[in-house]
Amino acid sequence: MACQLQQEGESVPFLTLLDTYPSSNRDASSLPTQQELLIVFAEQFGLELENLGTQPLDVLNVIEASRRAGHVLPGLDAEQAERMLGVIQHHTRLMVDFQPDRFEGDMLLFMATEDRDSTPSPSTWKSYVTGDIAVHEIACRHADMSLPAPLSTIGRLVEQHLRSLT
Repeated sequence: MACQLQQEGESVPFLTLLDTYPSSNRDASSLPTQQELLIVFAEQFGLELENLGTQPLDVLNVIEASRRAGHVLPGLDAEQAERMLGVIQHHTRLMVDFQPDRFEGDMLLFMATEDRDSTPSPSTWKSYVTGDIAVHEIACRHADMSLPAPLSTIGRLVEQHLRSLT
């Protein structure tokens, strides 16, 4: 969106991203299955897979386990969770074909520091940004970036950056 705005002549002083990276996977045949996405989904909410039973995972099992663990998912019903999973699958498919444009300016990247096993390096953005890339480490998991404590830190840092522009 920022690049599109710039192409339309709008001024975009900087780009801010929350723990996201350009995709290096261009192979649609390697997209995760629904079962694999459910496993990632469950793990991101801190659910122990061994506590979910021996049956194949389904949305209801994950919701119930989440409810018992006191996570956000208990507020969702099965239909909402299925739609949410569908959106995740759709976004995963879109990432295969998406090629970011080059942003003219600086970027703030807020990087979750917990559970970073296969997360790309922030340097993967270098060829897509003409300016500096300021990386701010946020002590949380990717799935927790939108919780109040991480958002408070992110908001404070964005505000500091905005003040430095004036």
